[in-house]
Amino acid sequence: MNKLLALCVTAILVIALITSTSHAFAITSSEAKKKITDAIAKEVEGDWSKLKLVIIRESGQSRVTIWNTTKPIPIPPVICPQGQHVENGICVPDTTPTSVTKVALVGDISGITVRDAIKKRNPDLVIGLGDLTYSSTLSSFKDNYGNTFGAKLRCVIGNHDSTEDGSSAIYIEAKQYCHEVWYVKLQGGAIFIGFNSNGDLSTNGNQFNYIKGLLTNTTLMNGVKTVHIDSHKPCFKNPPNMHHNIESNVKTFCSNILSVMSSSVTVYFENGHNHVVAKSANGLWYTSGGGGRSHYSCGTNSEWPFCNNQKYGFLELTIDKTSGATVGTFYDTGGNKLN
Repeated sequence: MNKLLALCVTAILVIALITSTSHAFAITSSEAKKKITDAIAKEVEGDWSKLKLVIIRESGQSRVTIWNTTKPIPIPPVICPQGQHVENGICVPDTTPTSVTKVALVGDISGITVRDAIKKRNPDLVIGLGDLTYSSTLSSFKDNYGNTFGAKLRCVIGNHDSTEDGSSAIYIEAKQYCHEVWYVKLQGGAIFIGFNSNGDLSTNGNQFNYIKGLLTNTTLMNGVKTVHIDSHKPCFKNPPNMHHNIESNVKTFCSNILSVMSSSVTVYFENGHNHVVAKSANGLWYTSGGGGRSHYSCGTNSEWPFCNNQKYGFLELTIDKTSGATVGTFYDTGGNKLN
């Protein structure tokens, strides 16, 4: 490029010579610019990418600027190590966008081993399915689950969280912490609705009116593919030989919910109450009562081919964010699949 440097000096002299006659002509003369441009093009053999920017100037304000406008300057590619990729010119770790939403559900809770197993699965939503503690307050549930999962956590009230097998004090606490009825809408067109199976289950009560309002809200239900009804006590179905049977008032309440449900959605039911983990053959009914309390009896049949009362664990639902397709899998405290 020594020749190019000499050429630039010559160009300055050429401009100076021109400007000695007419300063305005020196700035605007297309002939002078063309001669200089042609000379530099010859020196770089027509490969303008060898130049980023050339400014040829004389004393004063007159100047000719030549730059490459026909061929981009080649930028050496950034080579990243395995497991990284380029973003904005630098290497960053690879991340695979998840295509599913994960929901963990567990009831009849005692201890922290199930909580720790849920934490390792990193769910998007965690639902406590009632009997959140067997103490006089919810402090253990708040400390172990509330502090761990924060805003991801929802819960429904169980018989041990109410006056049935608890006290007025814990029932007030449970209603304040969990609320009697709630909903969460997730990506993929899934709505989870939780209700208090120890609360007012009449058709003119607050719970039913709230749920009816949700299910008949066309804006909210737009794009909804699946509805999940979550309670402590089961709505309709139990595996055989269960410790707790279906209660008629709960069954009637759930039937009333179905009566206002659109026929275009798929309805799932998830509950605790019986201290087992069980899944129906149709994949729509789940009992997830393996939260740590001592197990109950367990049975199977063609309608309920899976029931486990040997392991503690939880239900994980994976919901496809596009199609809404739902898969339910139980995991034990060691992270092993149970079904």
